[in-house]
Amino acid sequence: MRKIFTLLAVMLMAVSVKVYAAGGTASDAYLDIANYATINNASATVSGMSSIYKYTEYTDQQCAWLTVCTYGAQQVDANQNWYNFEGTAKTSTGTWTASDIFMGSSSYFTGTAYYSNWNEAYQNFYVTNCSQVKQLAYNIQSSYNTGNVYPMKMYIYECTLNANGTLTASTSTVDYKESTTTNQDEVVSSIDLDPTKIYLVKIYNDYSRFYEIGFKTPLVPAVDINKPVATEATEIGTDCFTANWNPCGEVTSYTLRVMPSNEPDPFMVLSVRFTKFTAEGTTDLGQSLNDYMDNAEWYGSDVYSAEGGIRLGTNNNVGYLITPNLSFGTTFDKLSVKLKAKTYGTDVNCGLSVTYGSDSGETIIVDNTEAEYIIVVDCNAPHGQMIIQNSRSYEGRIIITDLEIYAGDITIEDEFSKTRANETNVDDQLIVTGITETSYKVTGLEPGTKYYYDVKAVYGNQESDWSNQIKVITLEDPETTLQYILEEGVDGNEYTITNNLAVVDIADNANYAFLTDGKNNWIRVNATNNTYFNVFVNNQFIEGGTITGTLSGVDTNPLLTVKAKPTATNNDIIFEIEELNLADGEIAPKVNQVVDIVGWWNDDALHAFAPSTGDQGQSLALDWTWGATSNTLENSKQYKVRCAMLIDNDNNYIGYALRLPEEALAEDITTVVAGDVNGDGEVTSADITALYTFLLTGDDSDIVNGDQDGDGDITTHDVTVVYEILLGAKK
Repeated sequence: MRKIFTLLAVMLMAVSVKVYAAGGTASDAYLDIANYATINNASATVSGMSSIYKYTEYTDQQCAWLTVCTYGAQQVDANQNWYNFEGTAKTSTGTWTASDIFMGSSSYFTGTAYYSNWNEAYQNFYVTNCSQVKQLAYNIQSSYNTGNVYPMKMYIYECTLNANGTLTASTSTVDYKESTTTNQDEVVSSIDLDPTKIYLVKIYNDYSRFYEIGFKTPLVPAVDINKPVATEATEIGTDCFTANWNPCGEVTSYTLRVMPSNEPDPFMVLSVRFTKFTAEGTTDLGQSLNDYMDNAEWYGSDVYSAEGGIRLGTNNNVGYLITPNLSFGTTFDKLSVKLKAKTYGTDVNCGLSVTYGSDSGETIIVDNTEAEYIIVVDCNAPHGQMIIQNSRSYEGRIIITDLEIYAGDITIEDEFSKTRANETNVDDQLIVTGITETSYKVTGLEPGTKYYYDVKAVYGNQESDWSNQIKVITLEDPETTLQYILEEGVDGNEYTITNNLAVVDIADNANYAFLTDGKNNWIRVNATNNTYFNVFVNNQFIEGGTITGTLSGVDTNPLLTVKAKPTATNNDIIFEIEELNLADGEIAPKVNQVVDIVGWWNDDALHAFAPSTGDQGQSLALDWTWGATSNTLENSKQYKVRCAMLIDNDNNYIGYALRLPEEALAEDITTVVAGDVNGDGEVTSADITALYTFLLTGDDSDIVNGDQDGDGDITTHDVTVVYEILLGAKK
């Protein structure tokens, strides 16, 4: 069984006695009448003052009773103070059984013979979730006016809850009862009341004793309080989306909460898997870490190879690892380091610390079982190096196998029908109540804005916890997006791009930045002001609405010349550098698209095939002026070169190379030419000889790519394939 209680503690500041017919269990503070500040029991001399209430559940009857002892108080006092009254103190002459709702002992109660000014005293009780009221009283026959009986009276009024939290009682009674006996205990009971309403119970006593009052509250069967599971949003528009969640069974309704994102998403700055550390080592690699890392400028001390990772420290020295210079921008005040680590050998409970800039650092304790740890430090500079070290030398060695560094705190998340539900805005949160379906369309939102939503289930008077949170980003206003500007823009007009953009590459010699929206729309941006341009150089993402400039070359090679300083942001735009191989056929990149072009270098151009094959296929001219003034590419070698693509007047592609071999960013790669079994770059009879030698003797020393037909085996059919290639070349 589960109790359903409604408390009026806040609403009833001006009422007489704050009694709640369903305040919880007997240990609930709302039932501890003796502790209320409005009750003054300092002068009370009756024993048992600490036990002036009784709460009992009767599960077979699906109800509970809260009984309050009133000690025969008669003084007219709206605050229900307790007094040691004038007159002769009396105890109850009657008894009642402990199985009753009342307390079962006459030693708790006092009364008075009379009160000198003959005022009629009253006591007020405001109750809710109450289905019946009983009072225990003792009527007295007057010794002054023989035959007069002064009964105990009970009036019950229905109340209205006002907007300001106060209550207004009706002038008409719902029920009226009075005692009828003389000089004996009597229980007076009300009619059945509606538990959903609020009542004023007013008790009058004049020359009689009022011992106890009991309030009955219904019990309801226990309900499984399951919280919903929120699912991905659908029907996402510029100002709306539909929130969805899984059903929770027999619920009364659902409550939806929608919250705009006030913080940018954390983004990964560095990821290291330590895959080149393959075995236990005894050589300090601190000064040669660049040979093992995918990016340069690592160094450290007492860093050793371990299986699948690095080991920091020895039994004599603390080890430390220093990252390359990292760029975090100016948006975040926290940085996160996520790593997998364990102690080395029999070492246990070793400290691992992370320090950045002027931060004093944070330390965690690493155990001897590999686990994932997250360390959050202050971001006190937009650029800098991070130091990771074990905190003690002797038996303090630590192995790290994975390392990720983020801008932002990744341990926290941002802070959000048939019968039309009720919507309320609370601190920028939209709260929607009374939803009876498992979806709800939220409208009136801002374009291109990130929101979170979660939902909880309502079971009568009970609620579940909030569900998981779902992130949704409304669509951009189509007339201000990058795509619209590229398709509909006019030369000479000024535009502000409203969607966030990712900086993909920089043209070092031309002050150009190449940006994308992650949807294969690209723009070249020029900033003649170095302060403006450095925002693109030093940040990965640019906030929509801050990229304003004049458009030119819209029909050939669009360029936006920015006129104000853009603002960096942190977003989760996902983009990929597309790799295009000239050997695969006609390439078709977009204007300004940054792609990796694979081809054979010959006669100042990239070609689909090696010069030795005769017809070199499609070619691509490269212009080096944006990236460098010269290049070191060698003829008859195949390269992958990062380019920004342009179209000339004849619709032929020109690639403006952004990265050059001398910068170690063009990549010399090897690709096997069809028919070239021995890998010498040509298809000759020597390739057939190498295949025959392998088939007859098993000697594969001359074979680089023997499987010419791609069936997974080297057979005589591979010889036939090479032979046909030779015949085709002769023709």
